[in-house]
Amino acid sequence: MPRPSVPVIWITWDEAHIDTLSMYGAGTHETKNVDSFARRSHNYTNAYTASPVCLPARCSMATGLMPHHTCSLGNIYGCALRNDLDHVFRLMHGQGYHTSVFGKCHFMPVAYPVTRPDVTFDGEHILAYYRSLGIDTLVCQDDKNCSAWFYDDFGKAMELLRLMKPYRDARMDKRNGDVFAFPGPDDMHPDRWVADQAIEYIKNTENREEFIWVSFSGPHYPVDTPASYTDRIDLSRLPPRKIRPGEWDDMTKLHARSYHGPGVTEGSSFAPDGAQKNFTQEYWDRWQKGYRGNVLLLDDCLGDLLSAVYDKWGNDPLIVFTADHGDMSGHHGIWAKNSAAYEDVLRIPLIIHLPGQTEGTAHGEYASNLDLLPTTMKHAFGINITCDGRDAIEHDTAPDVIFSEKDDQAAVIRDGIKLVLTRHRGQMYQELYDLNKDPDEFENVFSRPEYRAAAGDLKSLLYEDGDRMRRVFYDGAGTPYYMAPPQPGIDVCPDGRSDGEGEL
Repeated sequence: MPRPSVPVIWITWDEAHIDTLSMYGAGTHETKNVDSFARRSHNYTNAYTASPVCLPARCSMATGLMPHHTCSLGNIYGCALRNDLDHVFRLMHGQGYHTSVFGKCHFMPVAYPVTRPDVTFDGEHILAYYRSLGIDTLVCQDDKNCSAWFYDDFGKAMELLRLMKPYRDARMDKRNGDVFAFPGPDDMHPDRWVADQAIEYIKNTENREEFIWVSFSGPHYPVDTPASYTDRIDLSRLPPRKIRPGEWDDMTKLHARSYHGPGVTEGSSFAPDGAQKNFTQEYWDRWQKGYRGNVLLLDDCLGDLLSAVYDKWGNDPLIVFTADHGDMSGHHGIWAKNSAAYEDVLRIPLIIHLPGQTEGTAHGEYASNLDLLPTTMKHAFGINITCDGRDAIEHDTAPDVIFSEKDDQAAVIRDGIKLVLTRHRGQMYQELYDLNKDPDEFENVFSRPEYRAAAGDLKSLLYEDGDRMRRVFYDGAGTPYYMAPPQPGIDVCPDGRSDGEGEL
């Protein structure tokens, strides 16, 4: 008998800190729908992102390839999702499937330099590129920021209701600190709108050969949660933030800049004097209530979406739930993620429900959002594909090393020891964290003699694939940074070097 068609549903949140889910100890609220879904699925407690920023992470999810293999390494200058690669849309077409995306794509760089606070630009060229990838049905809400900058499907709907200007004004008003109540009805919030569009499509399709990627842009900033959700967050139950007095006296750590200014993560651009240490407790309370309230809204959206899927196809679909990356979420006194390779950003939720599955299985081994595509192809179609990811269901194939990377940054984790190399403004920051002894990552132990061998071993892992270091630390002038002689003004971070100037 022919194999029955398996509907495939991918559901992703954007910039979701794993600890805002109650199954991981959120405290302030209950994500009942995520928790219920996890109890009858494969769920992973040590899943990581291939990249700490949006575009590379999404291209890696779509291909199962690391960013240095997709050539997409950053949000601004990274390569768009390449049509010469076997990405998910091409592979689904090969199985005769109809492909859909509802929500955020971000498969090409955003033209940040041309954005203005008072104008939303035409975005048809962006939508045309996404469709060229083989997305048959596209209902685009391409990130909360992007919808304010370039008209996508959500932006057009907002304009018809005369909501775009108040939304854009609130987003661009620095006095809000990127935290404000959504200036419209709850059903027009970008996440609720995306859920409703996807649900309507699922109710009306008569097709089983469906690949549907429902890609929510929340809880990514701006923190624009409707008051009806922020009011449900009980901050008296908020777990303490990971903060140590004097932590940022150590200037060998890149994000001493984010804390003291000038900032490195995006949150710094909204902080007084660019230093996130200047955020007040009142601001942090507003931020936490808004961010966590957005998670509550997303949990409601997830519940409604899964109900529509089950009503249409029963327990037959293969369903994946994950995030592209996390957010610092106030830990270490900062928020956002740019060049932040802390566990807050690199660890992600990952839940995979196989067709017909009724009982959950917990996985403690390493996993990655690289695994979405090979796991889907194996368990929906019986096809093994060659990529950097693997079938996440098989315990025996779990990696013993995790890599995550973006332009000018590479991180590697093995046996609970993490090495992070970051080039920023002519300095090379070398950070090593012993997650076994220091799970909150307060102490950079890179220069300690007892960790010299571990640092060297992890560094050698980064060099095993020569393309990684050539592309990640490309100097912009045609010479790989790691092969170039020391340049004036390019030095290992003071007090953080071990191998000599200019070396990684």
